[in-house]
Amino acid sequence: MTVFVQYEENAANIPCILLAKSAAGYHQLIKLSTAIQFGGENAIGMTELASYKDDIICILPINHEKLKTLIRDDSPEKAFEYINKWKSIYTSDDFYLGIDYPHSAAGKAFNESVKDFQQTYRIPAAAINDVIYLNEKDDIAYDCLQSMKKGDHWGMKVSDAALKKRHLRSEAEMVDCFSSFWPEALDQTESIKNKCNIDLDFDQRHLPSFPVPDGIDAHDYLTKQCFQNAEKRYAVLTDEVKARLNYELSIIETMKFSDYFLIVADFISYAKSQHILVGPGRGSSAGSIVAYVLGITDVDPIKISIAV
Repeated sequence: MTVFVQYEENAANIPCILLAKSAAGYHQLIKLSTAIQFGGENAIGMTELASYKDDIICILPINHEKLKTLIRDDSPEKAFEYINKWKSIYTSDDFYLGIDYPHSAAGKAFNESVKDFQQTYRIPAAAINDVIYLNEKDDIAYDCLQSMKKGDHWGMKVSDAALKKRHLRSEAEMVDCFSSFWPEALDQTESIKNKCNIDLDFDQRHLPSFPVPDGIDAHDYLTKQCFQNAEKRYAVLTDEVKARLNYELSIIETMKFSDYFLIVADFISYAKSQHILVGPGRGSSAGSIVAYVLGITDVDPIKISIAV
């Protein structure tokens, strides 16, 4: 996960790469992503970043402007002080500098300076590649799309040489780039890979539980809500309405979707109360009488004869 961090006010945000070492770290990344979304900003502060550090590996790419300036200006002490502020957040062996393979003479000269700096201060450096498109030949399409996005005229060729070689490289390509230039960076990348061990169980349902009142069972509460609301939707609760409700509720209970219907009904109710436009419903449950009596949809399946 790439996170942009506001290191200083009125300065460009700085990207860092965060990797989860375990399931606990993965949940830290989920919480961090949620915090960024709720904050309404594209970046977070250093203090906030430190709140999500457990079981996380941080890679700080060297090619952002602040670090480039410190190293180019031959200020190794200031560069080390700057990097140490990042490094202090994480455990000593979970912080790395990220080294991109340079394709220009200037880039190669800069990376040599970085290599000297890294060897002096003994900060682990890992091989990375900033990926912005999938295949090597996609650079033209990417550049064209960026021109369209900005409303600029496109000159029928890649406008910036820095956009080339930004595809998802294979292992063989990375080895070819770094084996003679900085082989130790490949070793550190392999070390990072070995540290990250997460098993995601895609067979387990991770649906949150609806906070039902009085600690009653979610399905019992759903059933109660459905029959109470059905009296508001229908002038008379006919045997057809009751049978349809009971049948759908039995299916929902079997599939363990009671919490799901309660959750959806809750946020649809809130949206309507705040005059937020909601759609007519989609998927197989759009023609459901349970969805209708809960107010999720306004489609009466009995009136228009939608079959179960």
